[in-house]
Amino acid sequence: MRSIVSLWTLDTDSQFKLTYTKPAVFADDNLISARAKDSVYFMTANNIIRGAGGNKFAPKNTTSAEDAALYANATREHAFLIAVRMVENLK
Repeated sequence: MRSIVSLWTLDTDSQFKLTYTKPAVFADDNLISARAKDSVYFMTANNIIRGAGGNKFAPKNTTSAEDAALYANATREHAFLIAVRMVENLK
């Protein structure tokens, strides 16, 4: 039997639904891209990500240095924390 990971492609993505209880909508929900919303709320519902505080997700949040360097504000440490939370919370 093949794993779900081996069956997933961009073309088959719509066949894999995320099931979760949607948390409260972020105040800046309109700034979250349509293609990312389901993933953002799935990861929020599973305590993998938490948003930026004040009921905001801040998907376009950057500092002036990041704007100048053309990158966002997630660090390697943030990526590691997300990976650890995924392993711990999605057993």
